[in-house]
Amino acid sequence: MKIYTNAYLDRNIGDDLMLRLAAQAMPQHCFYVGCADPALLFPFADLKNVIGGAPLLNGKINTNDYDALLTIGGSMYILGSRNSVKYRYKTFYKGNAKFKRAGKKIAVCGCNLGLANSRLANLLINLELKKAGSVTLRDSLSLDIANGAGINASFYPDMLFSLDIPPAKTRDGLGISVYRNIRERGQNFDYCKAVAIAADSYINTTGKPVTLFAFDCETENDLCSVHTVANLMENDVKIVAYTGDYKPVLAAIAGCERFIGTRFHSTIFALSSKTPVLPVIYSKKTVSMLRDIGFDGKSFTVRDICENPERFADEVCGQNAWFTLDDASLAKIKKQSGGHIEKLKNYFNQ
Repeated sequence: MKIYTNAYLDRNIGDDLMLRLAAQAMPQHCFYVGCADPALLFPFADLKNVIGGAPLLNGKINTNDYDALLTIGGSMYILGSRNSVKYRYKTFYKGNAKFKRAGKKIAVCGCNLGLANSRLANLLINLELKKAGSVTLRDSLSLDIANGAGINASFYPDMLFSLDIPPAKTRDGLGISVYRNIRERGQNFDYCKAVAIAADSYINTTGKPVTLFAFDCETENDLCSVHTVANLMENDVKIVAYTGDYKPVLAAIAGCERFIGTRFHSTIFALSSKTPVLPVIYSKKTVSMLRDIGFDGKSFTVRDICENPERFADEVCGQNAWFTLDDASLAKIKKQSGGHIEKLKNYFNQ
């Protein structure tokens, strides 16, 4: 089957891995990815069934070239501005409508929903999702929203919980997933200062190393914030950046004694590798995920740490801020998270 694939490509480890899991699970199908920049497909060079060069999704796409349409990615249905609504209507909505009229299979996999900024945006998202024959969502709040809008959907924990992360032989030091906000850039410097204060406090208190992680190296470009933090610190740090190879990133997380997770998937990777984690929340999707897994630990928002970096640093250096899932809960979540790919396989193989 030739599957036109609408994915978020930004050399972002989370979204790249979601597409990778789907392609690996269905090697008999070819995933034709709409992408304007071929460099963004480098992370999939080892997968022969992920094929670039497809046109971007819009009302002019030739549906005769494909057997199905797949939209895969975490925040594919979050519209944050009036311009994004207009763009969405001209591209994704019209492209989905054309696949629907052609009688093609349409699937949505692994997304979360949120209340958009206008009734028009919500209407557009709802109409788009109702065209799909298979929809899986990654938090229960999204399922509630879908049910309220009359959308037939299923909920499973984020699919990247299902990744097998090999345990490290030894653990040492603190890992920090550093985030760059591309919408409210005025907050970035205060956030970086707070992270730098916490990292220096940890090194000075424990004598152990700190590793800064960049999960996105294109438009969102966490590396900018990583280097800002490093420049603000008095101590040296190690930097681990995802540029296409996910394995060293996951191994480095598993090798940390503790982990501060700002990026959504960084918290998931820490939980999956049994690395004690302190979430720093920049989005409601993290709040929803933590609620679904029964999180009862401490957390901070980005605003919290910007306004009171000393309190954040004290918690980072203390013993009580860190959360792990017990073995039974983690095993259950990992098993449930495989539902995204299983439902997708069943739908495309019908």
